[in-house]
Amino acid sequence: MSHIVYTSLTNPDENSPIEFAADHRETETLITETGIPHTILRNCLYADLLLMNGQQALGAGALYAAAGDGKAGYVTRADCARAAAALLDESGSTVRDVTGPETVAQTEIAATLSEIAGKEIPYVPISRDALVSATVGIGLPEFMADVFSSFDVAIAEGYLDVTTSDVEASTGQKPQSVRDFLLANTAAVTGQG
Repeated sequence: MSHIVYTSLTNPDENSPIEFAADHRETETLITETGIPHTILRNCLYADLLLMNGQQALGAGALYAAAGDGKAGYVTRADCARAAAALLDESGSTVRDVTGPETVAQTEIAATLSEIAGKEIPYVPISRDALVSATVGIGLPEFMADVFSSFDVAIAEGYLDVTTSDVEASTGQKPQSVRDFLLANTAAVTGQG
């Protein structure tokens, strides 16, 4: 093997509230210890997750999240894939933060959802416990509710408030914004796709 490309997570340090951050941190360490040249791609939260969240928000009439006033550099899976493909032949060892073009707050996501819905979809901050309870209440297993809610805590605590130009630098194309992504996937957000 001449080069390892690994998909990791933004800021997987020991204080990260994200449930599986330790797995990524330990894997990064093991890769580094091999001495094999490597590219670690620290993908931020996938914008694709907002399709499910958006559909729930439209159904509930509000976007409920435990993210406080925090922001995240949401990135589409397609942009992550393009960046990974472009970096397969990279030489040396690097760590790259793969993010969207800007950090986005829940209020901005709610504004785009309002545009899609044609009515006001406010952002309503709630506690992590309330979020876990609500998601378990709609059928998500508790361990998954804990994982998903840990993303919100990480946003609230600033762990995902990261943007870089790594996608554009590696692919020659700017990453898609959250707003453009949601508008391009209106059918999925409204449950008609």
